[in-house]
Amino acid sequence: MTAPTPLEEATPSRARTVIAGARHALLTLPYERLCGRVGLLDDGGEPILLVTAGSPPAHAAGSSPTARVDIHGPQGERLVLSGSLRVVPGPATDVIARLAGPGCPTPRPPLGSCGHDHDLVAIAMIVAEVVLYLLTLTDPGGAAAQPSPDHDRTDHSGTDRGGAGSADPPGPRPTAPEKATAGSSRRAPRAAGERDRRRARAAGRRARAAGGCGTRIDLIAYALAEPDLIAAYAPDLVAHLNTVHAEQIRRLAEHAVAVDTDQGRGARQPAGPRLVRIVRSGHAREFAGAQITRLDHQGLDMWRIGPSGAEEIHLPFRAPLREPRELGKEIRWLLGLV
Repeated sequence: MTAPTPLEEATPSRARTVIAGARHALLTLPYERLCGRVGLLDDGGEPILLVTAGSPPAHAAGSSPTARVDIHGPQGERLVLSGSLRVVPGPATDVIARLAGPGCPTPRPPLGSCGHDHDLVAIAMIVAEVVLYLLTLTDPGGAAAQPSPDHDRTDHSGTDRGGAGSADPPGPRPTAPEKATAGSSRRAPRAAGERDRRRARAAGRRARAAGGCGTRIDLIAYALAEPDLIAAYAPDLVAHLNTVHAEQIRRLAEHAVAVDTDQGRGARQPAGPRLVRIVRSGHAREFAGAQITRLDHQGLDMWRIGPSGAEEIHLPFRAPLREPRELGKEIRWLLGLV
């Protein structure tokens, strides 16, 4: 037996990270020929689906056929789980409160058709198969990370209502007849050819999103893997810091001093955000504003705007973070509050 590669060892953790950070999923019931988006919570790698009471998924729970859940990650991953469904006992509100993430409360899911919490039913999937699809170098612009337009064509769960107009991309709008000219006759085939090429590229993206080469993950490895909670909650944490703690983030930018990475040898500054460290003593530079753009367990990136213009910087943490609660402690330490 060959030793697993680093990618194979990290795949179960990445799969767990995708499900930990997701809020919605695409639930497919092949035996009922139904497909729709539902609310999603994570119970240690077991998806908890929030559906409307009386909906087909609620009726299907407890039956033997296998269901499928597609979950899209922020970096283009697509996690596909298969298994049987069962109803979670107790009110859905109790399930939501129990599964609130550490340091990052789970947002309230959409209410049922009558606008009440008791319209929701929590359904758990007993996972029997886990497959993770990753973007490849041939996937342009992360297209494979986007669900096919067909995914939102119907909504049988009642928990996430999309417009009916999102079923298919609209075709060219009809226009009033125009007088044919030599220029227009030459442009018409070119425009039609461009539309065909766009449609072909869109069809290719949908095919890659629906198929491709996935990695099947051993169920025991998946169950024992630990998710990267910082990566899972990064979008929520970044939005929270930029809106609720904007003043503290600006103070961080004012006390951030560039680190001399070339050590005086005259080497060129590497591309990307400029490495900085916090210096609380001395005179702080004044900045009009700052905004975090990226966050992981090792540090954060931000843009700061001063008299000389905008600058992108990278501020590393003292040690890698393990859960969102440690982020607040790290920010307070950087500001000298602890």
